[in-house]
Amino acid sequence: MPLIPETITWHTGPDDLPDADETVLTANDDPGDVWPGYFDGEQWRNADGFPIDPPKAWSAMPSGPGARQ
Repeated sequence: MPLIPETITWHTGPDDLPDADETVLTANDDPGDVWPGYFDGEQWRNADGFPIDPPKAWSAMPSGPGARQ
């Protein structure tokens, strides 16, 4: 199966936040420490809805292999 590249753009900074309740990828200091989560408008939360520390960076979820680039 051929590889399908997809660029992931990481955002940082307190003024660059995703839309409220949009599921995104969150990343912290440890390599590979990337998990789905969201910002509810006041607090960062993991995918299960539990509060988490603000991530070092976040990215929109990848579109996946069926999406057109």
